[in-house]
Amino acid sequence: MGSSSERPVVEPLGLAESDRETAREKELDRDAERELAHWRGRIDLQALLVALVLVPHSYPRNRFFGLFQWPGARDIRRRAALLRSVIADLVGDGEQVAVDDRGSFVVLRYSLREASLHRTTMLARDELALIKLAIERATAGGAPGALVRGREVVLAPLYALVDDQEVDQLLRTLERLFVGGRAG
Repeated sequence: MGSSSERPVVEPLGLAESDRETAREKELDRDAERELAHWRGRIDLQALLVALVLVPHSYPRNRFFGLFQWPGARDIRRRAALLRSVIADLVGDGEQVAVDDRGSFVVLRYSLREASLHRTTMLARDELALIKLAIERATAGGAPGALVRGREVVLAPLYALVDDQEVDQLLRTLERLFVGGRAG
């Protein structure tokens, strides 16, 4: 073997690695806090909901990680996923659609025969308009007021409560997506 001067210096186990991990965690926390501060006050959450429902991949979570650290944006992301699932159900095989108008919100009920289930969800009026808009976009021409062929009777209760003005107002919401201008 060699002399004692050839031995590598060994740090106590865990100490140096632990310090490095703590420094990395602190750096990541600072980066996340800077990114979060960047998004706060710059993005309209209602407009983000519209964007995430109509174009789900417009704000990928990995690319906009800091945005979705913000609890408000995280809640909007979850709500958009719920609305997209309702839209898929209604465009698909949802039937026995009933809408109960309760003033500032509505209760939407429908059933899915193939899955043998009934679904009930509370929606804000603008969310109901968003569902109508998304269903129109899912049809062939996406013409305002269009219904998925063969679904007219099923979706009529939903359409009876939402007028084109509400849908137009929803589209104008997208103009507010970035209060301070461009993202990034």
